[in-house]
Amino acid sequence: MSRLFPVLLLVLSLGSCAVTGGPVGQTQVRIKGYPVPQLQQKTGEVFTRDGFILVQTMPDRMVFERSGGNTEEIFYGDWMGRNTAVRVTVHFIRKGSNDFLLRTDSRILRNPNSSFEDQSDLFDMQSLKYRRYLSEVRKELQRDFPPAG
Repeated sequence: MSRLFPVLLLVLSLGSCAVTGGPVGQTQVRIKGYPVPQLQQKTGEVFTRDGFILVQTMPDRMVFERSGGNTEEIFYGDWMGRNTAVRVTVHFIRKGSNDFLLRTDSRILRNPNSSFEDQSDLFDMQSLKYRRYLSEVRKELQRDFPPAG
């Protein structure tokens, strides 16, 4: 048991490192040459393909949710049943004409859609997964909408 204590401390400290205001706990990819409607189309396709549901679309962001899996239940749930969900917001930050930084903000929801809903930042290790999603958005844009010229 004494060997598990340092591991538990490490896991708990990782969770406290994720902040919403900066790059820790988030990931970002720069995409140039595509207007917002094409960015939104491909972002929606990539996230929904992995089981997310689009819950909100605005010109500067899209919000996706899915039920929490085993990992989320272990780290964030109460081990009594499926009571977690993952919410990922993809922000479209304009850097210039058809030049955007796509940034994710990922959170875990406990008791989603109830009066007891609570949310926390996801552990930093989740950002690699969402970076792959954003890279896939860029790859599919280049494949489906090749630049003119």
